[in-house]
This record gives sequence, structure tokens and C-alpha cells, in this order.
Amino acid sequence: MTTHKLNPDICPYGEGPASGSGCIKRTGHDGEHSVTPGIAETPAPDTAAPNPPSPYATADPNARHLLPGLFGAPRPGTLAPTGCNRLAVVPAEPLQTADDGTFPHGICDTCITAWYAALRGQELPDDRPTTNCRECQSQTRHDGLCAMCRQDAHTAKETQ
Repeated sequence: MTTHKLNPDICPYGEGPASGSGCIKRTGHDGEHSVTPGIAETPAPDTAAPNPPSPYATADPNARHLLPGLFGAPRPGTLAPTGCNRLAVVPAEPLQTADDGTFPHGICDTCITAWYAALRGQELPDDRPTTNCRECQSQTRHDGLCAMCRQDAHTAKETQ
């Protein structure tokens, strides 16, 4: 199998210039360039393990999520915001990329797209509905329980 370098301007699968934010080609690729490159085609040992589980995480439990670290790396075991605007548990081991900068399989496609958007000074829209948190009444897009209340509940569960 081959590994593809990260380049938001060229489709890494030889399909010419990428339109929009780039292209990821996976099995059954439809030829549209709607998602940014960054997933490496690598054997299974180079697949990133999903984030640890939590009933309070809102991110896809089957993928590894990128965790923006504006103020340093988040503490392992805590819930943290992800590139895909969800919440995931911070794994104990940091994500390892290949020497050429490629991401392993298993990374959330939306997190990668958000990463490339951030490099261009852009932000992904979040079209999830806003509701009030059932605990503190603050506005949230995390299914009725805000990020702070989710973190509190996650921490309480972890320390039991």
C-alpha cells in the first residue's frame, strides 16, 4: 500500500487539483473532492485506536479525534473539544503521524477537514441545533448536556 503526503491543493490519489478543501479517496471513492486529504493508506498496525469511551463523549466512538490544543495538550482522561465540534476522551498516548506528516487510518474525516480549514484561517460551520443544558440551562449543542456538565459527570464517573 502507499502513503500519501498531506497537500491541500492536490488530490493525493492522482486525480488532479483538489477542489474545495481537498480529497480523501477511500474504497468506493466517488471522485468528488469534498473532504481534505490526510488519511494515509497504511496497513492495520498503523491504524489509530479510537479515543477511550465515555457515556458523556459526543464524538464518534469508532474514530480517533483530533484535539486542538491552543493552551497545550489536554490532560489524558478528560473530555475535550474535538476538531469535529464534539467531545472526546483524551487518550493517554498522543497521536503519532508518519515521518512525512501523514495521519494514520482511523482519524475522524471531519477533524482532518477542520485541521486544514484552521491552517487556512477558516472554521467549519456547526449546524447542530442549540438547546438549553438540562443541568445548568446554558446554551449547548451537545444533546441537552453542555460541555462543562458533561466533563463534571465524566469526572465523577471516573473517580467512583
